[in-house]
Amino acid sequence: MIKGKALRKALETKEAYRLTEDIPLIIDTTEWITPETAQEMLKRNKHNRPVNWNKVEEYADIMAGGQWQLHAQGIILDCDGNILTGQKRLWAVVYSGVKGIYMRVSRGNPKETANLIDRGTPQSARDL
Repeated sequence: MIKGKALRKALETKEAYRLTEDIPLIIDTTEWITPETAQEMLKRNKHNRPVNWNKVEEYADIMAGGQWQLHAQGIILDCDGNILTGQKRLWAVVYSGVKGIYMRVSRGNPKETANLIDRGTPQSARDL
């Protein structure tokens, strides 16, 4: 359990960084993601699989039609701010024409967890 000075510091700064050798501090928030915010996040999209533009269009149409709903699957970032999952949702915000969308954002996830998350769409050999 995280206690004392480390916990106070984490709560004060809202920054995600490791408090102990083996437990990362992961910060989950609900945020208003604008096209500009999405583009800033996408600049750090270094190690993701190729974008499925058909899915981006589908999400963008839902957003443009006002039908996008806040749900638990959002944007997951590693401890350096790189996208682990959520690139299609971010591109959809950029192309949808909306002013912004509320999404869950998780920061501070260990980089190695990229292999464990977002398994809904099977990855091909090319993706890996």
